[in-house]
Parts: sequence; structure tokens; C-alpha cells
Amino acid sequence: MKSKANRPAAAGGSSNRQSGELALRIVSAIILAAVSISLTYAGLWPFVLLICTCILVLAWEWGGIAGERTLGLDMSVHAGILILAAILAGAGQLLAGLAILATGSLAVLVMLRRPVLALGILYIGLPAIALVAIRSDTESGLLAIVFIFLVVWCADTMAFVFGKSIGGAKVAPSVSPGKTWSGAVGGALCPALLGFFYAKWLGGTEPYTLALVAGGLAIVSQIGDFAESAIKRRAGIKDSSGIIPGHGGLLDRLDALIFAAVAAGILALIRGPAYPGRALLVWS
Repeated sequence: MKSKANRPAAAGGSSNRQSGELALRIVSAIILAAVSISLTYAGLWPFVLLICTCILVLAWEWGGIAGERTLGLDMSVHAGILILAAILAGAGQLLAGLAILATGSLAVLVMLRRPVLALGILYIGLPAIALVAIRSDTESGLLAIVFIFLVVWCADTMAFVFGKSIGGAKVAPSVSPGKTWSGAVGGALCPALLGFFYAKWLGGTEPYTLALVAGGLAIVSQIGDFAESAIKRRAGIKDSSGIIPGHGGLLDRLDALIFAAVAAGILALIRGPAYPGRALLVWS
């Protein structure tokens, strides 16, 4: 009888705890979004500062995946290569930045014999310099970065909403048990719709094509989510760290952006390396 009497209180306590965790997640997400948008809007070098700050945190978290969280030689080299590459990209030396990433990753693999850290240089470095390169477009860089952010945030939010409200079959339960096909579809279609209206707002670009670009980036961002889940499972950890209240680590928060940024960077640089922001947004 005592056990039964305690059940409603326990249930109520669980409900309150979940509500508190959700509120914490929302507040953390709003703060992160506000800081990111503010520094993105402030100009290229404030944006580079944002990227370099993220790099330091991501390198530290990746060190945890590699079994090393102390600032030793290996980790210092790892972070230094990433920051140098981002600064070179900001200075307009994109090829030099890519060369630093490639040679640095190879050096860490061959000389330090740290394959996981070598992979981390590419995993963190490629999206970092892709975003910096796109933001460096003085004409359309800001709008292009905001577009990427909105697509990724929309995909993440709508995948959660559709998955929770509709449910259904899981995409890859062995990798990420919570992800459903309904969420994946919603997380692709809603960003495509966002891309259409973003094009209408911008003017001078073909809305249906930008909608396809947005939908494609959303799909890639979801693949990034699965990839990070697989990496964490292989490393035997649940979160990359506990640095963001309610979200775990920065790597947990940026996993989708990492893949979407690389895809956006490749597309933009193929279409117009001199004006990557415009190349991403303007279609005829």
C-alpha cells in the first residue's frame, strides 16, 4: 500500500524533472543561437573568433573521444592546426588552410600515431574553414551563413517534432534509437519549405532550386547527427562533454552543422569560389 501511495508523487517528480530539463535545453539553445548570430553579424573576424572558440572546445571534446582530455603535446598540436587553418581561410588563403589540414592530419597520423586525433582534424577543420570561406564573401556571406544555420536548426527541430508526434519505424536503432523515419522526412521537408520562402525574401534567386538546396543540406545534416552518434557509441560515451546545460557537449550540439557546412562549402566553392556566399544562394 505504501508503494502504491508513493507512485503519483514519483510520477509527478519525474514530470517536473523533465519539464525542468526541457526549459534548460531551451534557454541554452537560445543563448547559443543569440551569441552565434551576433558574432556572425558583427563581421568576418568576429565570426572567425567564434569559429576558433568552437574549435578549442571541439578539440578538447574530441580528445575525450580519443581518450585524452589533458592539454599535452598531442592536443596542443591538434588544436593549433585547426586554428591556423581557420585563420588562413579568414585571410583569404583557403588553399593554404586546406593544405594545413591535410598535412597536419597526416603528420598526426604518421608521427604521433594518433589515428583518432588525425580524423578529428578533418572532422572539425573542414566545416570550420568552409563556414569561414562562405562568411568571407562580403556581398552575401552573412545571408549564406544565416541560411545554413536556419536550415540546420529547422531540420533538427522538425525532426524532433515529427518524430515525437508521429513516431513509427526507426531509421537506425542500433546507432540512434530515438530517430524515426517520420522525423527524418519532416526534418527534410520543413527546411525545404524554409528555403523556398528564404529565396522569396531574398529576391533574385530561384525559390524551387534553393528549396532543393535547403532540403539536401537538411538530409546531410541528419546524416551528420547519425555519424556523431556512431562515433560516440564506438568510443563508449553518451555525451561528448557536459559543457552545455541540457545538451551535453558542443560536439553534440553541432554534429548536424558539421556535415551540412562541409556540403554547403563544397557546393559554394564549386559554383563560385570567388563569391561562395552568393554561389550558395543565387540560382537562376
